[in-house]
Amino acid sequence: MSLTLGVSEMVAKSHVTGTSRVMYALFSALQLGFGLAMGENLVWWAPKPVSAACVPPDLSIWLNLIW
Repeated sequence: MSLTLGVSEMVAKSHVTGTSRVMYALFSALQLGFGLAMGENLVWWAPKPVSAACVPPDLSIWLNLIW
């Protein structure tokens, strides 16, 4: 939303606030991407989960994916 507001402000000849909003939106996107990448790597470094399942083994594969 900040990107959209920033571009609309730049179109409305308010270049300073538009540019600051666009840069804020891009910086926020970079932070989110970095956080997602680090979170994905942390999942792979985690030890193997306990073998005891907390759901019944006859549960549908589709329900098992979201569980």
